[in-house]
Amino acid sequence: MRRKFVLLALRYPELNLLLLRRTLPELRENHIIPLQRELYGIAPYNSTERVFRFPNGSRIKLGYCDTAQDVYQYQGQEYAIIGMEEATHFTEEQMRFLT
Repeated sequence: MRRKFVLLALRYPELNLLLLRRTLPELRENHIIPLQRELYGIAPYNSTERVFRFPNGSRIKLGYCDTAQDVYQYQGQEYAIIGMEEATHFTEEQMRFLT
């Protein structure tokens, strides 16, 4: 899924993508660290916002939903695609709220 998000971000300008894991440690190990290596010199990473920004204006936002309340941090933001990696780890309520 990570690779598809990168290809989409490179291909389509101004695309906003959200890639989620259940916990921050999972997100860090499975996406943040690998993407920092893969996108070095291509898309700078903002660690405060957990966002990779591409030269064409596209963004990959990385997030997590460790608790039921974590879904609210994504409320009101528009994303072309929301990817929930390991969707079986999310609660049904989290999936409904985010989709």
